[in-house]
Amino acid sequence: MTRVHRDHQQGFSLIEVLVSLGLLAGVMVAVSSLFIFGGKEVKSGKQMTSAYSIGHDILEEMDRMTYTQAYMYFKPSAVNPATATTYTVDSNASGPPTSSYQANIDSKLYNGKASIKVEGIDTTGTAVALASAIGLRVTVSVEWDEGVNHRYLNLRSVRF
Repeated sequence: MTRVHRDHQQGFSLIEVLVSLGLLAGVMVAVSSLFIFGGKEVKSGKQMTSAYSIGHDILEEMDRMTYTQAYMYFKPSAVNPATATTYTVDSNASGPPTSSYQANIDSKLYNGKASIKVEGIDTTGTAVALASAIGLRVTVSVEWDEGVNHRYLNLRSVRF
């Protein structure tokens, strides 16, 4: 009986297998962290889009109104139009018309609110008393909390 002796080995050593498994684990951790980061960015983008949509809806509603309707729609009773140049209404204030916005905000944004600022302007865009203004500069600010970050978005329109 003759024995055949092989000079070259077949297969991988235990060290080679362990090194390749370590490299594979490192790559898997890096790829999974990218998925986690990507998921957070998608959620953040969705919330920013929701905030933009809410603000844009408010501005569109104001654009459908006449100048007088837009001026009177949000005007608090305490504002004196002869002297005041601006007034601001928060969506979390009680009563219409802003409470209808707050319900939409609560359904889409965590701890969110909108502020609607109406400012009287003249032909040059300078702030003037509301009673003598020929236009209204409407600024809608939407704020919300995203984890530990406080986010906000401002949209502005001019109404004549």
